[in-house]
Amino acid sequence: MTMTAVRRTNAKDIPDAKVSSDDISVKEKADKVRLRLVDLDEEIRRINRDALDSSRRIVCDLETINEEGVHTLAALDEQDEQLDRVEQNLTKIQDDLNSVNREITYLQAFCGIPWKKYFLAPFRCILPQKKKGSKRKLSVYEEIQQSVANASGSQKRQSVAEKVHGYGSTRRTSSGDFLPRLTRDSIEDELEKNLIHADQALESIRHMAIDINVQLKMQDPKIDRISNMLDRNDSEVIGMNERVRKLLE
Repeated sequence: MTMTAVRRTNAKDIPDAKVSSDDISVKEKADKVRLRLVDLDEEIRRINRDALDSSRRIVCDLETINEEGVHTLAALDEQDEQLDRVEQNLTKIQDDLNSVNREITYLQAFCGIPWKKYFLAPFRCILPQKKKGSKRKLSVYEEIQQSVANASGSQKRQSVAEKVHGYGSTRRTSSGDFLPRLTRDSIEDELEKNLIHADQALESIRHMAIDINVQLKMQDPKIDRISNMLDRNDSEVIGMNERVRKLLE
């Protein structure tokens, strides 16, 4: 939408029509034209005031959107930290599950097995042991821990304050007037300032939207890893419960 201010010629500058005493109608027509121009000038001033009010509302709305964007970035940054903590806690839980799994395996060496294995149990330290599945499980979770470490090392967070400060530094400056200067009054000056402010706010919102998109894409793999770790932990717990139940029978 293009808003322009209009300058009209003062109605007083219209010369009076030179008429004779016998011809009054020409002078009356000139008076009507003069009154019509006065009405047009008032309409122009009204339109300029409406345009100024619209520009003020636009600036206010853009400032509100900018504040909401800052709050969204802060929430996403906090969510990213929480996802990291959840991932670390799940890794610790998996380590505990591995320890419990080893204890259950050790109990199975003495419960519900032939006497030969029980007799050879004291000599386990000198007999070769066969580890079934332990290397595979450890490798899976070592790979998860390595991916977490790589993600935390490669994706360094930038504080919300630094991002907001960056938005202010990247704002572009106006290359010229947004509207042609015709009236050159205070209304036109404020309208120009509001349009420049709106342009800068739109540029800031654009950069903020890009950062929000990047933050969401960074968090998607973390959510997928957490979901996979939860599924593995659930399956491990179910399997260990079944093994303990068989030992207690």
